[in-house]
Amino acid sequence: MTAPPDPTTRASSNLPPDPTTSDSEDKCPICGKPLSTHTYEEQVACTAKKAALDAEHYKKLNDDIDKAETKEAD
Repeated sequence: MTAPPDPTTRASSNLPPDPTTSDSEDKCPICGKPLSTHTYEEQVACTAKKAALDAEHYKKLNDDIDKAETKEAD
């Protein structure tokens, strides 16, 4: 017979990860590099890349909405 899991440990509980013990370095969502090591030029490049990805995503959403509205009108 195995012992029940210890409820005080994070692995056996449904508690969210503790931010003080996890990878405390914030990372860029685009390139994954630690933000503290990002140069100004890298920040500009990542911001531009994120803007392009967002624009592409929103264009697709708008196209899907237009298709649905056209189909609904028929």
